[in-house]
Amino acid sequence: MDEKTYDPFASAKLIPIQLPPIQKFKPGQSLLWFAQQQINDAQTLLGIRYLCRGGGMFIVAPSGMGKSTLALQMAILWCCGLAAFDIKPRKALRILIIQAEDDQGDCTEMAAMIGHLELSEREKALVAENSELIRCNNLVGYQFIQALRDRLSAAKNANKAFDLVIINPYGVYLGADVKDTAACTRFLNEWINPLLSDFELGAILIHHTAKTNFQNTAKYSLWDWAYHGAGAACITNWARAILAIKPENEEMLFRFIAAKRGKRIGGEWEDCFERYFSWSPIAGVLCWVQATADQIAKATASKSREKFADLAKVFDCVPLLDPEIRATVETNIRQKLGLGKHAVHDAINQLLVERRIFLRTIPNPEPGNGRRGFSGLCRTDGNDENNGENLP
Repeated sequence: MDEKTYDPFASAKLIPIQLPPIQKFKPGQSLLWFAQQQINDAQTLLGIRYLCRGGGMFIVAPSGMGKSTLALQMAILWCCGLAAFDIKPRKALRILIIQAEDDQGDCTEMAAMIGHLELSEREKALVAENSELIRCNNLVGYQFIQALRDRLSAAKNANKAFDLVIINPYGVYLGADVKDTAACTRFLNEWINPLLSDFELGAILIHHTAKTNFQNTAKYSLWDWAYHGAGAACITNWARAILAIKPENEEMLFRFIAAKRGKRIGGEWEDCFERYFSWSPIAGVLCWVQATADQIAKATASKSREKFADLAKVFDCVPLLDPEIRATVETNIRQKLGLGKHAVHDAINQLLVERRIFLRTIPNPEPGNGRRGFSGLCRTDGNDENNGENLP
């Protein structure tokens, strides 16, 4: 062998690694610039900026509770500009539904609700024009995202761009364990978000709860409902809005809870965070209807016997300037207002979250024992270093 041409390290040479291009932030603006801008109402899709273009929403309910029927009913009504479940669209929306769970017969049976929703002929024409349902149960993960991008591109090129996409269910199209934070973040932030931005549309993802036999929701606060869906906490962090659905009794009455961004859901909710709906009482009709007063009264009878805290009265019982130990404050409130322990505890938590009251450090009267101090409550923000970090 010619020594001049022999390279003893030839077999060990490595192929250069192709690194991904360096990503850069989009240009930012000052806070003054933002303060001087006009809010573009055309970006609103639902409610009072409850869901806007570029944003995503989760609807969470146990299995078998009629989520697919709910998704179709929302699409039918929003396609012709009507409110669904007391949530109004800004205009008649073009809606794409992609679902993996129902066969053609199921979809036909559910879509037949059009004959029971009292739509005019013009409204039915809008449903025909503005809705599209794709049955897909063989694409997950990035393959699903690619197919979705292709369909959205085709619609945009044909001047029939969609305003909203409903994905049912999230867990199937994710293509991974919903408890996998990395997989959820990749799907929602890296893959879904660019679609919402590029095509200026919103998304509603239908999602399951965890196994309900392990859940006790009797003492859930509003922020507990925001984490009602199965899986990683990043799901809640990503969602602009979350609507949780809970069955209330065996007569198929359901409580709809606007768990995140509920103040923007719309005036029809009358500044409340929950409404009641039920399945249609007509045999063979798959459709949701407004709950009757009798249904609500029966389902909430046991709750009506409980005493709930008036936040304004609880607020008035919290010291104004000098903080008092939380346990002492709560005991005083229970005695003064005649409330139970849990009602007072939940009211205090809500006031803390709303930043109407604050956690303050009470100096240790005996600093030599090594303890910094005690956690107290008052209505004045003292800007303690740990202020707001000790929420129970």
